[in-house]
Amino acid sequence: MDAAIGTARLSRCLNMEVRLGLIDTLSSGFKVVQRRPWLILPPVLLDLWLWLGPRWSIQPLADSLLRLLSPDNLPAEMAQMAGMLLPFLTGTSFSTTLYIGADDGYIHSVQDNYVFAMDMSAFDPETPAMNMSYTLSGQIVNHNGAITIEAPTGATEGGGLFGDSGLFGSAGDVGGGLFGE
Repeated sequence: MDAAIGTARLSRCLNMEVRLGLIDTLSSGFKVVQRRPWLILPPVLLDLWLWLGPRWSIQPLADSLLRLLSPDNLPAEMAQMAGMLLPFLTGTSFSTTLYIGADDGYIHSVQDNYVFAMDMSAFDPETPAMNMSYTLSGQIVNHNGAITIEAPTGATEGGGLFGDSGLFGSAGDVGGGLFGE
């Protein structure tokens, strides 16, 4: 064997990073704090300040945002446009229903209902009202069960959503093509 190759292999082995496990990481952290006890002071002071300090809430920010977006505060042109369009959308609605098991607290079924109604007869009396409805529902079964994913018949490996280099393509790892790796 060539001496240069052996030296390169040895230096790579010596410079290799060793990843610590959870127990080793916690143990080394406790050893550092044992040698320098003052390091525990900032997190303890922060915890005490968050526990005993002032109570802040996002509620005032949400209230001011809702006041800003209320119909009374809209610019005149937008309020006029909304006032003109809302009658055309009378009957439009959206709802989601979750069915939760009383015995286990898991969501067992989800149902979404969309109803889109548009009456354009004010512009053209001969235009009929347009109504569309869509219901999506699904059952959720086998909570906490093992997941098995099978490739569809005729599927080939490496064909991502955007080809070989695209989303989940053959870049080698999950999201490889997605993040430019």
